[in-house]
Amino acid sequence: IIILLAKTVVLVIGLRLLMTGCASFSGAKGRTILRLISNVILYISIILFLIKVLEYLGFSPATIAAGVGSLALAISLGAQNFVADIFAGLTFVFEGTVHVGDIVQISASGSPDHRGRIVEVGIRSIKIQTRGGDLITCNNRNIGSIRNRTQMNSLVICELSVSSEIPIDDLEKMMKEELPGIGRMDRQIIA
Repeated sequence: IIILLAKTVVLVIGLRLLMTGCASFSGAKGRTILRLISNVILYISIILFLIKVLEYLGFSPATIAAGVGSLALAISLGAQNFVADIFAGLTFVFEGTVHVGDIVQISASGSPDHRGRIVEVGIRSIKIQTRGGDLITCNNRNIGSIRNRTQMNSLVICELSVSSEIPIDDLEKMMKEELPGIGRMDRQIIA
């Protein structure tokens, strides 16, 4: 059993290292897909390890298959939310809705809107880090809408209080001179 466990651990670690190495060559979508594949491989490896342990303990493969089938049926009835999370997560990835690193605003049922940078798109959930550093996990099935702020530029309207004693012409001149400098100080401001 120890040798089998060691082989499984080496396989999982090796695959994760391979995925991590490949992720550095891919874009955000590639990293997201590789992370999903890595999680699926991990789950399959655990299941195969458990089956091998049961075989080692003397259970026949037919008995294991029947037990796994019955267990799968029971789990599928109880895990409808889990399956909904998986399908929603796959939809997010393959439609290209979001990628790791995107700035998003997520509307999830039963909770306030969350805005932040996506740090992980998993099989069951999306994790975002807010500007304040909080890590928020949203189950995929609960996500009502996602506003991706990365794919298009956002319009920001600022209201400034100005003394009525300043002539409009002077104010316009000052704005034309100073605003480009503000844009050069912060590379996220493009116009």
